Amino acid sequence: MYVTRLDADDWTTGQQQNEMIERPDLAGIEAALRRLDGERWTLVVLGTEGDSDTIPDTTPDTTYMGIGGGAGGRYVVFISDDRGESFILRESETDLPEESAVALVIGGQSGEYPARHCVGQEAMLRAARTFAVDGARDTSLAWERQEDDEGDDEGDDAPDLSALGPR
Repeated sequence: MYVTRLDADDWTTGQQQNEMIERPDLAGIEAALRRLDGERWTLVVLGTEGDSDTIPDTTPDTTYMGIGGGAGGRYVVFISDDRGESFILRESETDLPEESAVALVIGGQSGEYPARHCVGQEAMLRAARTFAVDGARDTSLAWERQEDDEGDDEGDDAPDLSALGPR
């Protein structure tokens, strides 16, 4: 299994609490993902343990997956790989216009995300299972490479993971 660490946010008290699970199994990963509700639970990060003081290791030379949202059964799923490339899961079948947006809370922050990047639970779980085992993108799903805009956050749909760092 590739994933050796799961980190999830918990906003029960109105302030962020982090839940960390070392060496999660697939059942534990799926349970954490299924409880994403866009209110109390808004973000899960799957990755590996490292020497970084970021939880989990999200330094540029590691690969990790972030999954956020959950309200209305919609999720944003992205992977940042060890080559510094980022990919976001794309909804292959949507009735919404290309330019439409979906409001989600990810990492405790409310935001508008392109509808094409807000996938259903089945696709989210399939992507997470593949990543958890292999540390790779599920090639049966549609992924969109995210361009690095050199400090320009406009159009960047991947949630900011800095909220999961140490306090």
